Amino acid sequence: MVNYSLKFIKLVLAGEAQTVDVKHSAEVEFTAEIQEALKNTVWRSGCSSWYYTDDGWNSTTYPYTQIDFWRRCTFPKWDDWNIAYTSKGVAKMRRTKAFRLLTLALAVVGAYKVRQSGLGLQDIKAVLKNFLQGYVARIFHLWTLLKSQVVS
Repeated sequence: MVNYSLKFIKLVLAGEAQTVDVKHSAEVEFTAEIQEALKNTVWRSGCSSWYYTDDGWNSTTYPYTQIDFWRRCTFPKWDDWNIAYTSKGVAKMRRTKAFRLLTLALAVVGAYKVRQSGLGLQDIKAVLKNFLQGYVARIFHLWTLLKSQVVS
């Protein structure tokens, strides 16, 4: 949760945004989703719990798995936030989008060229396997060199 918060705080501290706040609609939607999900948990059905108030509010923190919590904290829904970007922030976003578009274009052109060359999936797997084996062998070789220099 701290890392989730830092994603937004970092924008302000780095001078990429002037203000950051959650959209009211996103907060209402999230709260409604959590309350609905909690209806079928032990905290609401079948027992008396201090999490559940007389007016129907369930104040427990999270009804889903830790993996889901990690996913939500690691990949925030940026559209759920009002962010007033600075010119520095806008420039960074544009560079990031341009880089992603260029990467996608290169991947599409590369796939087209591979297809045109007549290479099949097995050929590509073999090339990747050889590349990775060579890469791992080089890393292992460098590791042994470094290890022998540290020992001597």
